[in-house]
Amino acid sequence: MDIDAGLHREAHKQEKTDNIPLPNERTTVWLDNKKLAHFDKHELYSAVHGRAYAHPTDKQTWSCLKFWQNREQLTDRALTNIHWHALGKAFRKYPNGKQRWLVKHETGQCGVGRMHLRRKYQDHSQCPRCGQTDETTQHILQCQATSATTEWNIRITSLSNWLTKYRTNTFLHTAILQRLQEWRTSGILRIPLSRLPLPLSFSGWWSG
Repeated sequence: MDIDAGLHREAHKQEKTDNIPLPNERTTVWLDNKKLAHFDKHELYSAVHGRAYAHPTDKQTWSCLKFWQNREQLTDRALTNIHWHALGKAFRKYPNGKQRWLVKHETGQCGVGRMHLRRKYQDHSQCPRCGQTDETTQHILQCQATSATTEWNIRITSLSNWLTKYRTNTFLHTAILQRLQEWRTSGILRIPLSRLPLPLSFSGWWSG
């Protein structure tokens, strides 16, 4: 009898039962429709950034990187030329509020015309400066309204001064500023791609 009871207890230990939500819980964390018993950051990080069972047509199984690569049509080569460590280090220097704002802006989820219309905060998606429909975070930077252009020029001047202060290579300095201006006005790239620094040659110029 004691042996049978011991085997019975061991069998129960091997069984995996789903955690159920409790009425007095304020916050719960779910992964793949299953409630987690504790906040396992390694499991969550793996689920977000490196799922081994990703299905090519099921976006719910994709990693975060795979999703955004597909959405922004970025090549594998372009991704390898993004300095992820440097970006993360710079991002973490921002206050929490600035981090939240930047994430929303880069993913296109902040308060622009498109999102206000989608969320039914207003009945149109027009840019308040130029009147163009379907205002997005990308349009905010490319808007050709006078007030938007004035703000853009101020920011570009500030960037140029920063590049000068830190003694950026002259050609790289010029290439960055010129490419930004051409991107904003949808112009063509006048600097030959073969002469551009590698990341500027094929990395996407928009990610939001």
